[in-house]
Amino acid sequence: METAIGVTLGLTSGYIGGRTDLFIQRAADIVANVPVLPLLIFMLFIIGPSLFVIIFVLIAFSWPGLTIQIRAMVLHMRTNALVEAIQSLGSSHSRVMFRHILPQIAPYVVSRLIFAAPSAILAEAGLSFLGLGDPSIPTWGQILEAGFRTGGVYVGYWWWIVPPGLLIVLTALTFMLLSLGLEPVVNPRLRRGQ
Repeated sequence: METAIGVTLGLTSGYIGGRTDLFIQRAADIVANVPVLPLLIFMLFIIGPSLFVIIFVLIAFSWPGLTIQIRAMVLHMRTNALVEAIQSLGSSHSRVMFRHILPQIAPYVVSRLIFAAPSAILAEAGLSFLGLGDPSIPTWGQILEAGFRTGGVYVGYWWWIVPPGLLIVLTALTFMLLSLGLEPVVNPRLRRGQ
């Protein structure tokens, strides 16, 4: 969802320009400077531990970076001869953006989507470790928190700590390696070098 918001706003900002671009970029600057972790902890204290709140806050405050990067790519592609030819044929803005510019940036968007998954996993595990996760859903962070809360670390119950910690690290590493594997698709210079 965060990727869809970021891509849509980045396409609109870069292609339309003018006041729309200025408004979207200022909104992205404001949202990007909000400290997410303290806000997330505050929301969980006020509303209560809920996975929905965690997902909502992560989505609401994670789109600005992608919006700024997509905007820069669209500004470059907007002056492309192909895009200018399509515009001269009378195509609408939405058709040019979603049928001709979006497919060119789609590999980058997919790799960015995969690259964003570990941060969401680590954020949820960290909040669960702090005791702020959703108690109705068992997670690796809650297993770690239960191990520390009951003193499993101090009495040598390694099976409460090592497996969930390793699984969190391996899952994050898997997504990172997938993203690195997609890098030659995203960066044409790397593709030519192979």
